[in-house]
Amino acid sequence: MNKDKFNNLDVMEQVEYINSLLENKRSLTSISKDLSIGRSTISERFKKIGYKYNKQLNQYIK
Repeated sequence: MNKDKFNNLDVMEQVEYINSLLENKRSLTSISKDLSIGRSTISERFKKIGYKYNKQLNQYIK
């Protein structure tokens, strides 16, 4: 997926997409590089809807 397609997703769809990649052992850094979106941008976007990265689970959770 590219940056434009990702940005056109609903924020909940973005969370689901990122979490699915994280489930498949991808790192947040590699995902953000592939999307050309900063890790902090992703985190801030998800924080606005109450999601926070849980390092132990390697997932964004509410």
